[in-house]
Amino acid sequence: MSFRNLEIFAEVCKYMNMSRAAEHLYISQSSVSQAIGELEKQYQVKLFERLSKKLYLTGAGRELLTYVRQILYLNEQIEEKMSDLSSSERLRIGACTTVGFYFMNPLLDRYQALCPQVRTMVEVGNSSQLERKILDAQLDLAFVQDITRAKEVTRESALADRLILICRKDHPLAEKEVEPEALLGQPFVAREAGSGTRRLLEELLASNGAAPEYAWICNSITSMKDAVMHGRGICLLSEYLVEEELKNGELAQIRICGRELRRHFYLICHKNKFKTEGMNRFIDLCRQQSEELEPEA
Repeated sequence: MSFRNLEIFAEVCKYMNMSRAAEHLYISQSSVSQAIGELEKQYQVKLFERLSKKLYLTGAGRELLTYVRQILYLNEQIEEKMSDLSSSERLRIGACTTVGFYFMNPLLDRYQALCPQVRTMVEVGNSSQLERKILDAQLDLAFVQDITRAKEVTRESALADRLILICRKDHPLAEKEVEPEALLGQPFVAREAGSGTRRLLEELLASNGAAPEYAWICNSITSMKDAVMHGRGICLLSEYLVEEELKNGELAQIRICGRELRRHFYLICHKNKFKTEGMNRFIDLCRQQSEELEPEA
């Protein structure tokens, strides 16, 4: 296996264009074509389809790309470590929106006090996006809701919270306890598709044979709360994210008879990921945090 061919393959996948990949690598297009051909011959698979002068990855190509990204990242880590053994470790962490908004900074403060030599990078996104980046070796660890099913991923419970329905303070359902049927036909403020919170909202209404009527969709917690305050609709959010607004009366809660929506966030990692000392220290800290923040019954 030629490492250079893998680098060329990854660059072609980045641009999905052999000419642009060649320009970026400062080599000829024929060299790029030759590298791809050698990989296809070596593995006896077709990596790209060319349709209407455009390149598309085949299933085999997507599978190879997942491994190539892992290999290239590991090589990058080796280069960084060997070039300066005193250099700090880098830890790339993904966080779904609720974790990023409420939990992440206090957790990182504690972690940096324990491991000041580790450089951290945090990326906030929805659970589906973060799982994909774990699989593609673009993140080392990620906090997601329990929607991951990829066999290449390991997971353990890390944090927990409770979801509540919030509304404008003068909403007809404000501070009432209602049956789920009372929510039917109400406009909702919600997260984007792929969000675990949105999935839980849809499951709640699906139990009554209905689907949410969305009036406002976005990926910003602040924008969601602002939309609710302006009467755009009802919203399902973590109780941690609306503590202040509920306390000062800017928002109100709607309680559902006999229902409490608790959820766990899971810390996921690629099963083949080499765990550094810094990663293991972060995982241990998350286990400790999970015990401290477990909601009371």
